[in-house]
Amino acid sequence: MKKWNLVFGFLFLLAFLATGQYMRRVFLPEYSEALIQRMQIRSNHIYLLFIALLNLLAAGVEVPGRYKWSALGSGGARLLLILAGCCMLVGFWNEHDGNLTHRTYTRLGIFASLGGVSLLMLIKWGESLLPRQQNE
Repeated sequence: MKKWNLVFGFLFLLAFLATGQYMRRVFLPEYSEALIQRMQIRSNHIYLLFIALLNLLAAGVEVPGRYKWSALGSGGARLLLILAGCCMLVGFWNEHDGNLTHRTYTRLGIFASLGGVSLLMLIKWGESLLPRQQNE
């Protein structure tokens, strides 16, 4: 699963660069009078960079997997980080209408990234604190 975080981390980094070019060439400041829309699209752009970097960092985190729950939890945490980036991409394209209360994909992406990082940290620390199993 680590390799998927690496692959998606680079894909999200490329998407960050592409969305930057979109904002530079298409979503021009002079065409948008609504400052809230500009804030929404720019925030999703930065969130995409944030999640790309989180995926690249997660690819470097080694979880030994001595316990069954740690292997399952690590896979779930890594999947949450990938899903967070997908949610941010959808949010970038669909959630810049000026309504701050209807940013469902952005909210899901933020919570997924928080959950993925928290779960990965808890598993990493939990494995280092717990003694090794005797039947290994």
